[in-house]
Parts: sequence; structure tokens; C-alpha cells
Amino acid sequence: MLNFYRRLAERRFAEVAKEIQQVLDEHPWTDLHGTRVLDKLMMLRGAKPKWRENTLTRCRDFLHLVPDTWRQAIEEIADRVVRRVDPARFLDG
Repeated sequence: MLNFYRRLAERRFAEVAKEIQQVLDEHPWTDLHGTRVLDKLMMLRGAKPKWRENTLTRCRDFLHLVPDTWRQAIEEIADRVVRRVDPARFLDG
């Protein structure tokens, strides 16, 4: 357990989550938290390929079900997060 939290600290988990949170806070209609975004990202990275692809497919399907304005807003938020925080850099340490 100590190794897990040490690795999170090495990757600046708290700081990266705070940066993501700043982007999310600009969109008051979302209750999403930066820590949860990173949690999901780490789970997807560590998941078995079939589970990961199934989860990503469900996410894509969801985006096709919501109104276009919502989908565009979600994609905009995701793009802003990626521009602000390099997910690969975080995951790869």
C-alpha cells in the first residue's frame, strides 16, 4: 500500500488532479472530480484489454445517446483536460 501511494506521489497525483479540477470547475453542471478522472484513467490503463475495450465502447455509445450539445461539451472538457495535463506522462511516470 505504501508503494502505491509513493508511486502516486512520484507522478504528482494530487497536483495533476488539482489541475484537472480547475478545468472541471469551469463547467458548473458537472460534479465530476479530478481525482476520479485520474482513478478511471489508471483503472483503464491497468485493465485487461477486453474489459478496457468494452468500457470504452460503452462510453462512446453513451456519447451517441446524449444531445449533441452535451456531447460537444463533454468532448470540449476532455480536450481541455488533455491539453492541460498530459495523461501519458502521468501514467508512464
